[in-house]
Amino acid sequence: MAVKCIQVFSDSQLVVNQVNRAFETKDEVLKKYLQQAQSLISQFEDFSLMHIPREENQMVDRLAKVGLPDLRRTQVFERPSLECAEIHFEEHPPCWMDRILNYLKDGRS
Repeated sequence: MAVKCIQVFSDSQLVVNQVNRAFETKDEVLKKYLQQAQSLISQFEDFSLMHIPREENQMVDRLAKVGLPDLRRTQVFERPSLECAEIHFEEHPPCWMDRILNYLKDGRS
């Protein structure tokens, strides 16, 4: 994995505390998701997950929704997503941000 350090913010206090092991996860399905999350987290050299109160997260939430596909469509899964065998990473077409990101990462455009 190319990314070695990641800092994650969430407005779900329950999820943050379960992942950070401050709260016990009792639900069997949620335990499976937590195990999958911990497996992914272990691949990073440094990982942090912090709670951001929902009222402080409104602008970021709006910006994130701008980039989402049309949410009026409903996607139905035949099985829980945690039963998927692997995670697939998709290559994205060139984007106007690529040059900026390359410059910030490597000092090149």
